[in-house]
Amino acid sequence: MQKKAKYGMNLSIAHFLYANPSNDLSEKDYYPFGMVMPERSFSSTEYSFGFNGQEKDDELKGSGNSYNFTFRMYDSRLGRFLSVDPIGKNYPHSSPFAFAENSPIQCIDLEGLEKYKVTGRSFIPMATLTNPWYTPNFSATSFAGDNRMSYELNTTAFRTEQKVNVDFDKRSVSYSNNTASGTKALDKAGKVIETSEEAPAGPVPTFDKSFLQNGTSVTIHMSIAAPNRLVSGAPAINYQFDVVITPSADKKTFEYQIKGAADGFPAYELWITDETNNKSYLLFNRTPTETGETPRALFPPMEHKYNLKGKSSDKTPATTVPFTNTTNSPECKDDGCN
Repeated sequence: MQKKAKYGMNLSIAHFLYANPSNDLSEKDYYPFGMVMPERSFSSTEYSFGFNGQEKDDELKGSGNSYNFTFRMYDSRLGRFLSVDPIGKNYPHSSPFAFAENSPIQCIDLEGLEKYKVTGRSFIPMATLTNPWYTPNFSATSFAGDNRMSYELNTTAFRTEQKVNVDFDKRSVSYSNNTASGTKALDKAGKVIETSEEAPAGPVPTFDKSFLQNGTSVTIHMSIAAPNRLVSGAPAINYQFDVVITPSADKKTFEYQIKGAADGFPAYELWITDETNNKSYLLFNRTPTETGETPRALFPPMEHKYNLKGKSSDKTPATTVPFTNTTNSPECKDDGCN
């Protein structure tokens, strides 16, 4: 699923072999949504796992037809979960029953209830943006923006989006999106005359395994480098952040640190959602509508630096925060950035 799917290699005919040094435990060929191909599988009674590494529940529907994805059951013949996504209401664009957002060739569905989700975005607040690189040889006089004057957790209006899932119980981190949206070039009448395709927002987010393994905190490295692909040589949208999450002992709250830098244009937002209580927090925000910065601020270096620290218990949960209700996150200076 776009919100929860991990981009991977679920090939249209998936073939898995689980073995130990002495004997094969399981060998199966799958259709895209996980149904076992007839006459093309073997599984020892000693091995109870299958498609996507999930545990099989063969008693009611037969071998390989039902899987336990921890928080809900999945029918591989239908390509559907049998109950709604526990956090599906946060993602109205997606069916709460769909597996991997109906794109199993591209995506691998996660289990359904990660503990924390980090969402980092850049977006152009204006509806349209005058082309600062206009030349007579390039007929686009402007570009389509994202047309929102608020920070929004549940939106598809962005230039870049990165989503990272953290599960302290399983001590795992995965990313579910790393996308730079396509650009729309407009003529003087506002008509779309050229578009670019989606592309990666930047390097795949990484994390420090040693911190996660002890179960007390995790540091996620997030960065983007997304140029306007319709303008040759245009500077990229950039941010680089290390995001530290440290749950409290009772796991009801968490401490955070967001350290790094960003360009002065466009707008940026970073949210953390605690999925144990379904509360979301806007922990970093910046908009050029407050500072008056223009696309010229995209040129290097990233001039705005941050070292934000705090506790979720000191923040007000939200999913939408209008620009008028907040100010840009405070920047750090000199020793305060270390």
